[in-house]
Amino acid sequence: MHDYLRAIGFSSVNRRKELDNLIEYVKTSPDERIITPIASGCSLVQINKTFGNNVGITVVGEYDEEDIFHLDHCFPFCKGDLISSEDSISMKKISDKEAYEAFCDDLNIGCPLIFFLQNISDYVRRCWSNVSNHKITDVRLGALSIEGTILLGNSSHTVINLLKTMTEKAFRNELILAARNGDSDAMDHLSLTDMDTYTLISHRLEKEDILSIVDTSLMPYGVECDQYSIIGVIMAFNLGVNALTKEKFWILSLNCNDILLELCINAKDLLGEPMLGRRFKGIIWLQGYII
Repeated sequence: MHDYLRAIGFSSVNRRKELDNLIEYVKTSPDERIITPIASGCSLVQINKTFGNNVGITVVGEYDEEDIFHLDHCFPFCKGDLISSEDSISMKKISDKEAYEAFCDDLNIGCPLIFFLQNISDYVRRCWSNVSNHKITDVRLGALSIEGTILLGNSSHTVINLLKTMTEKAFRNELILAARNGDSDAMDHLSLTDMDTYTLISHRLEKEDILSIVDTSLMPYGVECDQYSIIGVIMAFNLGVNALTKEKFWILSLNCNDILLELCINAKDLLGEPMLGRRFKGIIWLQGYII
C-alpha cells in the first residue's frame, strides 16, 4: 500500500483489494497511455489517470508478446507547473522495479537534490533512442505530503532585506562554483562565512525561536533518499477535490531556498490555513517531471 495515496484524496484505500480495484479503474479509464518497446515482444507501458488539479495515479507495467499486462508498480503523483533549471540531471534505476531516482546539484542547498522520476516512459524511450547522453537541465518539481503545518511568515521580509538576501545568495553561488573549480581563496572565504553564520545563529538562538531565524529549509529526512523535511514560503494555493472520492486537498506553490515546487496534501492532514506569504512546514516525498 502506498503511503502517499491519501495525499491526493484516497485516504479510504487501506486494503490490497481496494488498491487492486483502484489500479483496475486506472487501467480501464486512463487519461494517457504511453507504450515504449524495450525488447523483442515486450513493451513498457505507463498509464496515467488524473483526478483533478494535476494530481493522479500512475500505473507502470509491461505488455508481453501475447499482449498480456504485467503490473510492475504504481504511485500517486503531483505534477508541478513551475520549471526549475539545474546544471545537469542524472538518473539511477531503482533495482527492484522499473523506476528511477534523479540527482542534480543545487547550489542553494549545498548538496545533491534527489527526486523520484514521474515520466518514466519518456526517459526509457530516450535511452532506447540513443540520446541518453544529452544533458537534462529542466524539471518540474512536485511533492506529496501526509502531514503538514502552516506557519506565519517572517516579519523581516522587507524589500531592502530581500534585495540584500538575493545579492548575498548570488555572491555565495559564485564562490561555490569557484571552489568546485579548485579556487582556494573561494574555499577559505566560504569556510569563514560558515563559521560566522554558525556563531551568529548560536547567539540569536539564546533569545529567539529557530523558526524566526530560519526562513526556509530543505533537509533529507529518514532513510528514503527522496524524502525531505521542508519549510517553504507559500506563493500560491488552491483547494482541489478528488473527482472519484470527493475528498479535498490543497495544492501549494512553494519557494524553498529558491527551489520552486508544487505540493499536494490532503485537507484533513494540513494544520492551519494557507495564505500568501505564510510558510508550510512538513515532510514531503519529492517528485520531478523532466523536460
